[in-house]
Amino acid sequence: MTPEATAAMQAASTVTGIPHAAITGKRRHAHVVVARFLAWHIMRDGGATLPKIAVQFDRDHTSIMNGLRRFDEWMGEDFSVREMRQNAWALYRAALLYQRLPTMPHFYRHGHFQEQAT
Repeated sequence: MTPEATAAMQAASTVTGIPHAAITGKRRHAHVVVARFLAWHIMRDGGATLPKIAVQFDRDHTSIMNGLRRFDEWMGEDFSVREMRQNAWALYRAALLYQRLPTMPHFYRHGHFQEQAT
């Protein structure tokens, strides 16, 4: 899985309490479907294309389209789903930022973290 897919799945798992294996699995229990669609929604909002999401979760891109549409409907109907999505999005962004911090030497080049000479 790509770092983005892993971060989205981890965020969805943390917020919903559903294990990774269930999110990527084939089961269609309601609580698992919510977590799966949440992960897809997070990836889509992060800029992933439908085919890319489909490959990461071993699905057809039309399944992803349907899941995203259904999740959008749930967000419009239920505040708790919107809140869950906001929490997952924050975790996703934090995970991606944390993954990229070691590769951001421009902070050091511009003197942002150097001690001031006295």
